[in-house]
Amino acid sequence: MEKIFGRTDGDDIQRDYIDDTFWFNLYESTRLEKVYPFLEGDTYFTIEDGEVVESTWDCVSEEIFDEDVKGKMLYFKSKRDAVEFLKQIH
Repeated sequence: MEKIFGRTDGDDIQRDYIDDTFWFNLYESTRLEKVYPFLEGDTYFTIEDGEVVESTWDCVSEEIFDEDVKGKMLYFKSKRDAVEFLKQIH
């Protein structure tokens, strides 16, 4: 039999391919989906430079959320909650 990738058994290559495909599909099916605190189009509030800022959740918000690995940004569902929090820290 002809040597393929340093092997003499073509069945081993097919078996390796099937094993690799299985593990890749298993990995893909068990990957955790990203979870965000809001859905696209939701209004949310943050505190920036001591001010309450109103925003609409979108793909840019998701990027900012993903980049905030230390969790420094606080998100609020209502302006009232953000204002109350701001009063507590000042």
